[in-house]
Amino acid sequence: MPQAPRVTIGAVIVRDLNEKVTLPPSVWGGLRRYAIKPQDVAQLALVLNAGLLPQLRDAPGFIGYHVIDGGGGRILSLSSWTDRASAEASDTETAGWMKTNLADIVLTAPEVIFGETRVQLARPTAART
Repeated sequence: MPQAPRVTIGAVIVRDLNEKVTLPPSVWGGLRRYAIKPQDVAQLALVLNAGLLPQLRDAPGFIGYHVIDGGGGRILSLSSWTDRASAEASDTETAGWMKTNLADIVLTAPEVIFGETRVQLARPTAART
C-alpha cells in the first residue's frame, strides 16, 4: 500500500492571477517546496511581490502564482502556465531570480515538481476574488 501524502496547509501569502487568460484544456505547472527561517516569511512575501511577481505577470503564458506559508518555515509555491514552453522558460528564469534575490532567506535548494495538470477546476473569471 502506498504511503499517504504529506499534507501542508497554510495561509496564502503571495497571490497573482492573470484574469485575461482563458484556461486551456491542459495547463502546465510547477510546485516548489522551500525551507526558510520562520521569521523570514514576511520578508519573503515582500521581496516576491516587489520583484518576482512583475516578472511573472509579463511572461508569455502566465496564468497564476501562489505562495503558501505552511508554518515552521515550510513554503510552497505553485505556478501555472498555458503551455509547456512557457512553463519551462519561466522555471529557468525563476530559479535564477531566486538564487540572486533570496539566497539569504532560502535555506535549502527547493524540491521541484513540474508537469502537466491531469485534473483542474477553476471558477469563471468573474467569480474570482
